[in-house]
Amino acid sequence: MNYFKVIFNGLGIGSVVYLGLILIQGQTTVVSAKNVLFLFSISCCISMGTIIFRLESLSFLSALVIHYFGVIMLIIFMSYIFKINDGLIHLIIATTIIYIISYTITTIKFFLISKEFNHDLEQLKKRALTNKIN
Repeated sequence: MNYFKVIFNGLGIGSVVYLGLILIQGQTTVVSAKNVLFLFSISCCISMGTIIFRLESLSFLSALVIHYFGVIMLIIFMSYIFKINDGLIHLIIATTIIYIISYTITTIKFFLISKEFNHDLEQLKKRALTNKIN
């Protein structure tokens, strides 16, 4: 497994979701260096936490629930480290929204990759049949 790929994928998803939430809020938001470091560290940790989905001993639903609660605990822990002054309820709600959006983006990405992979497999099957007939 390429951990750098996992981390950079997480950084991309985290950044897009964060900017999307700023857009949805519709208010002026000042982004400080502390916010950026918070976002980068959270995105890296959460993306590394996705390794849980590769465990064959867990069902997808179990891994999803464990990952979600791990994300909640990580966000709360990191908010204290970075001294993010949002209320705990607001933080949990925002985390849940971000989690749902991230999960949706990841599912769509997985669907598109699977569709492309299946198309390529069909092309290989056709070529194999053509070569077998000739």
